[in-house]
Amino acid sequence: MKLNRQGTVRLENLHRRIEAWLPPPEQLPPLPKKLLLIRPTVRGDAFTAFAWRWAEDVKTRALAEGWEVEDLGGAHATRARVEEALSRVAVQRPRLVMHYDHGSELTLYGHSPRRGRQSIEDLVPVIDETNIELTAGMFVSAVACYSAAQLGPLAMRSRASGYLGYSDALVTGWWRPTEQYGAAINAPNYALLEGRSPQEAFAAGLRAWERLEAQLFQVARERGANRPDARMAGLWARWNRDALTLLVP
Repeated sequence: MKLNRQGTVRLENLHRRIEAWLPPPEQLPPLPKKLLLIRPTVRGDAFTAFAWRWAEDVKTRALAEGWEVEDLGGAHATRARVEEALSRVAVQRPRLVMHYDHGSELTLYGHSPRRGRQSIEDLVPVIDETNIELTAGMFVSAVACYSAAQLGPLAMRSRASGYLGYSDALVTGWWRPTEQYGAAINAPNYALLEGRSPQEAFAAGLRAWERLEAQLFQVARERGANRPDARMAGLWARWNRDALTLLVP
């Protein structure tokens, strides 16, 4: 994976600031079993609507596994609220941060009152290169396009304990997402909530996309060559598998 020139310049400039901010390299204190869940709602945005549903499933699993969940959903998914949650003293800070919404190379987005059909540049960032250092000591999992390409490496430079996300577009356009699609999206997050390692969670995500790909190709074969939608959905499941990215120290 190669960074574009603009991204490289921004990373190098931010590296100097982060190095000056970081404390001495002693081990960070352990964090409590607390999940920060970020999930905006936007009327008319199909992906965000599905992501809200998938995040609700993650919240249900987290509570069942004994996690304390701070749910910044809908209009509560603002930059100010996210920064406040990430800035607390160690015993109140989250161990896991899970984001469900749109993303770009250096940004995870949140609530925007006038979002509608605007372009990605008009969305409101909640986590980006200017506040990513607040995730030090935390594991970040982003169900969003592109963020693992550049924001993920920045998170690791800021001493996040890990970053799981997608380094390319997270594709849903060729096949209406259902419970199967949500299951593939959520598989690595379920593993994290169950206490499995980042590497095990990543492997669970890869297997989930591979299973979905196989299922969709089987549907395409059963329906015949005049039903290309399932075949294309299988290709997009493979695309998402290849874009899934884990970054650890």
